[in-house]
Amino acid sequence: MQIFGAGAQLENAGLGNTNVVNGTTFNDLITPEVYDISGVDIGDYTFTAVGNLGGVIPGGGYDAGFRNEVTLQYANTTHSANIPITGGGVTFTNITGAPPQLTDTKKVELDPTAHSLPADMKPVQATMKIQGYSTLDTANSFPRSVGNMAYEMKRITKGEK
Repeated sequence: MQIFGAGAQLENAGLGNTNVVNGTTFNDLITPEVYDISGVDIGDYTFTAVGNLGGVIPGGGYDAGFRNEVTLQYANTTHSANIPITGGGVTFTNITGAPPQLTDTKKVELDPTAHSLPADMKPVQATMKIQGYSTLDTANSFPRSVGNMAYEMKRITKGEK
């Protein structure tokens, strides 16, 4: 990531999962993706994920949830530490209409001191996840799913460089 300027720095698109487990517990919707971020500019980044629910609306309504997560790995010459950036996301309860667009955005600070780590620790790896759940029904050609998923982690420098 150190060779890129502002804008999309990490991204993946066209992701889907047609085997979403029926329930209200967050599960990984994609296989976690691991990126080498050695040499990245220290600063604030935005991590955004989107997706669309699929399935059949049951008579009594349905529940759904969606969130993203990034785990940052920091290291110096003697130690390493993993810092998960979690929380937030969206949850819907007892929806009876069309499934809403799913999105989650969070701020990701790469400065190690913002996570109570020593200043000599540097970010070396980022693991990206998209998680969710759904109680939509499934029938024939309409599986319980989350499709058209994508994520990106970007930095907008706002003229600081």
